[in-house]
Amino acid sequence: MTAPIYRTFLAFALVATALGPTARAYAQSETVLHIFSGAPDGMYPTGGLIGDSKGHYYGTTSEGGDARCNFSGCGTVYELSRVQGSWVVDILYEFPGGSGGAQPEGNLTMDAAGNLYGVTDVGGLGEGLVYELIHNADGTWSPDILYTFMGAGDGANPIVGVVFDKAGNLYGTTQYGGDLSCGFSGCGTVFEISP
Repeated sequence: MTAPIYRTFLAFALVATALGPTARAYAQSETVLHIFSGAPDGMYPTGGLIGDSKGHYYGTTSEGGDARCNFSGCGTVYELSRVQGSWVVDILYEFPGGSGGAQPEGNLTMDAAGNLYGVTDVGGLGEGLVYELIHNADGTWSPDILYTFMGAGDGANPIVGVVFDKAGNLYGTTQYGGDLSCGFSGCGTVFEISP
């Protein structure tokens, strides 16, 4: 292959490769399932969704819901479910701020009993916490604070959720706390919460 033909072929291959995924993306369609409105249903969903065996999906909004934190609210945990062909959002829990936590962040995780677990960026003692939402037999949800971060060696401000291992331990990370050599707020931690 001569150099000019090779360069032309290479340029064509690069353009085709670059346009390939873009061209396919235009063939996709999108359907909006819910538009958040602030209070009372929440705003700024920051984590992904998790699903259960019934086809219901669960997520968090970092603001909205209870307005005690400030004008934009302390955050919510919501359920997205299909009712008579339409998607409906139900608020399962509104964070109260203070010791009860605020600004839930990251993905939720679910145990075999259908209870939800997650983290808040702030609240507790100000440095965030790990919570469980217990799914009661009557369909309501009750909060339980599993751990409150102190902001020093144990970490501060978890923002990416938690995961389970087979023994029922929860694992996660904090963006601050731990080793303070990074500066005033610390370098962050990886934590385990054991039942």
